[in-house]
Amino acid sequence: MEIKRYQVMQLDITNYCNTRCRFCINDWGNADKKVDMDSDTFNKAMSLLPLIDRGFLSCSFEPTLHPQFAEFYCRVPRTGAYTFFTTNLVRRLGISEIRDLSNSNLDSINISVTSFKPEVYEYLQAGAKFDDFIRNLENVTRIFRNKENAPALRYITVVLKQNIDELPDIAKICHEKYLSKLNQFRTVFPFTPKLQIAGWLRNSITTEKQWKKAVKKLKTLPYTMGYFNPLFAKADQYTREKSVNEVNSYFQFRADGQIIMHEKNKDLLPDRFKKDFNINGISNPYQYFKKGLEEIRKMEA
Repeated sequence: MEIKRYQVMQLDITNYCNTRCRFCINDWGNADKKVDMDSDTFNKAMSLLPLIDRGFLSCSFEPTLHPQFAEFYCRVPRTGAYTFFTTNLVRRLGISEIRDLSNSNLDSINISVTSFKPEVYEYLQAGAKFDDFIRNLENVTRIFRNKENAPALRYITVVLKQNIDELPDIAKICHEKYLSKLNQFRTVFPFTPKLQIAGWLRNSITTEKQWKKAVKKLKTLPYTMGYFNPLFAKADQYTREKSVNEVNSYFQFRADGQIIMHEKNKDLLPDRFKKDFNINGISNPYQYFKKGLEEIRKMEA
């Protein structure tokens, strides 16, 4: 199958977060010094969007902590790439920031919510204040509701023993009150650092039987929902089977401009992508990545 575009660009405009969610994939015990992406680097990232299928414009960290996050996202062009960012929506957002987001070209905004019970929410999303989250959510939905072409609102809920009985209520509240275009329910990732040691998370994840039972119940509801099960699924369940010479053509774009190609077999990559590099060392990133895409096509042929 010929690759026409890179599958995904996973971009983070900062490398920090204001919460310490108990299910987080990040190991905050080894946190790096805070870095915020500068304007020139962001422009270079945006120049690549015509070559990308999906632009994850935040991936592993909290983008609203960047002092220019709303301004940056208002600069995202329409290129045919599906663009969105994910947020915990905890930092108190100004009305002007929310209005800017409602006018942006983003396709959607993903909002993390584990519970609408304050004590459960603050327990699972440690460091977050439920009142701040709800205040932001009320303002976002009020402003977005009155904006015809505002980005769609989508919700992500990590399913754990602490909230598994609440899932139907979460779906109902998000769809009937908070403009949900889609609710995605997911298990934790198997590579979550806290899963590697005995402790809280290992005792809080659901069993496969509990997960399947919860999904079966959710599927009876009249809402648009999705299910993502990296914990119990087979490795190839969510990605088509790769041929021997097929490249995972997606890459991570870090806040400092570092580029990391996500391909375990580096021999499948053209020479320019076999080692990590910084985008700020490339004079014309669009042409550099365009040529790289052409090289991938030739190698796969």
